[in-house]
This record gives sequence, C-alpha cells and structure tokens, in this order.
Amino acid sequence: MVSNVFSFYGYYDLILGTLANFFASYVAYMLSRYKGIMSKILATITSCIVVIFFIGVLLFHLVIGMPLISSLIGISVGSFISIILFGTILLVALEGVYN
Repeated sequence: MVSNVFSFYGYYDLILGTLANFFASYVAYMLSRYKGIMSKILATITSCIVVIFFIGVLLFHLVIGMPLISSLIGISVGSFISIILFGTILLVALEGVYN
C-alpha cells in the first residue's frame, strides 16, 4: 500500500494494487498448509493469476484504457518472473530453513 501511494496511476492503483497484493498473499497463505513443491508452484501460479486479473484487467484495461492484450502481456511477463519463478525458489529455500 505504501509504494502504491507514490504511483502515478493515483488512487486507483492504491486501491486495486493493495487489494491485488492482499488477495494474492491470502491465496498463498491458504495453500501454505500443504507441503511439497507442487503446493508451492500452485500457490505462486494462483497468486500470479490474481495479480494479473487485478492489475492487468481491472487497472490497466478497464480504468486506464490500455488494450487488453497489451496489459495482460505486460503484467504477465513481470509477474511470471517475480512471483512464479523467484517466488517458488524462495518458498522451497525457506521450507528447507524452517523445517
């Protein structure tokens, strides 16, 4: 929420960005009860989908008016790298530390 205060998308990003991060984190938290690599991959994929929907569809397409394909591709690439790729690696590493 704090970083979204300084966004040039205004209060739309403040509200939608905060909701996206909350729901993505909540989904990952609910899936954290399960052990194994597949639950971690599922948690990161569902979190990524939530972020893509909130930011790509709601913020960029509906509010700002970007073409849907452009907004989905732009958000999907960054979200895939940061959430799915690095998120899964981080979750696996942390499971090894905290078990």
